[in-house]
Amino acid sequence: MSPRVPREDANKRQAPRKPQSTAAKKAAQQKAPERQPMSGLKREGIAFGFLALAIIIALREWFQLSGILGDIIHHVVAGAVGLLAIVVPVLLIVVAIQVFRTSPRVTNKRLYVGLALIVTAVTGVLHLIVSPVSPMTDFAGIEGAGGLLGWVVGATLRTLLSPYGAYPVLIIV
Repeated sequence: MSPRVPREDANKRQAPRKPQSTAAKKAAQQKAPERQPMSGLKREGIAFGFLALAIIIALREWFQLSGILGDIIHHVVAGAVGLLAIVVPVLLIVVAIQVFRTSPRVTNKRLYVGLALIVTAVTGVLHLIVSPVSPMTDFAGIEGAGGLLGWVVGATLRTLLSPYGAYPVLIIV
């Protein structure tokens, strides 16, 4: 039989950690570059773009701007979100105000995610209420309901859960 050799404790084998030097700290910070905030000029330009878009959409949806451009604006906006096209200028103004402000990015992300979820749920409910057939056969019906977004969300949930399951899911969202 061989004599038993005592095992060293794992803590004794490891050398104590040396504190990082300032050069090592700087190198670690440079490995994960943080996104630089937008310059004031760029942020204001984007915010004014949202305001201009809100005004143009409001002219068509609220004041019935006629002509070819008015029809194109209506088909794009109402085709996307249906009856919610009336509210789109207000949402764009809210987004423009948020871009103008210099608030933390986390707050902006929460606002954008919240607005997207609300718009998605409302368009889905509008689609379930009006229940148009399909955008291929009746695009005007889709524009008068929840738009393409509502059609995707509402029709999918109606197929998967039936209307009795789709309404509660969309209302909870």
